Amino acid sequence: MTEIESMKHDDPLHSTLHQRGSFSYYLARRLGKAVQMGAQRAPLHLIQKYTRNAEEQYLALRFFYACLYRKLGRHEEVKTIGAHNYQPLTEEEQQKIIQLRLQNVPLKHIANQLNRHVSTIYYFCKRHQI
Repeated sequence: MTEIESMKHDDPLHSTLHQRGSFSYYLARRLGKAVQMGAQRAPLHLIQKYTRNAEEQYLALRFFYACLYRKLGRHEEVKTIGAHNYQPLTEEEQQKIIQLRLQNVPLKHIANQLNRHVSTIYYFCKRHQI
């Protein structure tokens, strides 16, 4: 039994894809083959070619990364897609941001001090009206 066939029988994500009727078996096989051939990134050209909308693209990406994690021996839920890895701000970082913003320190300097992206600091300040 191939990896794709085993996923078809016991993976809730795969069964969800087929219940919705919006995910082609052909694309699932191509994505599984890409994983078997050693792909570490999703073949976006295939996903764009064989899907009809953003929801199907999202489901195809989740399926690809589930196959990849299974091959690597990790069975945890896919929490991120691609290279994005968001870490929430800690209490200490939040307090530091508030303190520095009250001193009128620019967002860019705060981001550099905390080793965070400027947009993370910006959205925190916007959300808390600082």
